[in-house]
Amino acid sequence: MAIWNYRYYLIPSAAIRNKFNANKDIILDEYRSNGFQNFNENKSFENYFIDNDVILLSIINEAKKQLKLKESWDKDAIMFCDNFGNSLTVWPDDIECELDLRFDYTKFIQKTIDWAIKYNCLLVIGKTGNVVSPNINNLMYEIKAYLESKPWPI
Repeated sequence: MAIWNYRYYLIPSAAIRNKFNANKDIILDEYRSNGFQNFNENKSFENYFIDNDVILLSIINEAKKQLKLKESWDKDAIMFCDNFGNSLTVWPDDIECELDLRFDYTKFIQKTIDWAIKYNCLLVIGKTGNVVSPNINNLMYEIKAYLESKPWPI
């Protein structure tokens, strides 16, 4: 992933709350970056969409109306994009949002936050695994922290 790309995920809040049953800060370890030196192909990745597949279908339908369908490199992924390099990839167990921070991503963020609110999802931040409420300020805080952690401007 290029330095100017940023990922976050939409995960059903009910599934996260059922697993953690807490009101404290939640980190999903499977979304944390571990780098290639620590890669483990047998690492389990929880499917938070079991019993929540209607959310996947609903977000696919929203994306079909508001984004462009993009050719997928994997038969299990349905990919969408906007005109600025931002993309949404829907997997059977995941909804991945990827921003291109070099261009305008504000409308894309707002769309995904609106969908997260409408379908009762939380945002999981790529690399850190932080779970945050779907709110533009929360996401911009995480993006700013990501940018400040980089040794050079993008």
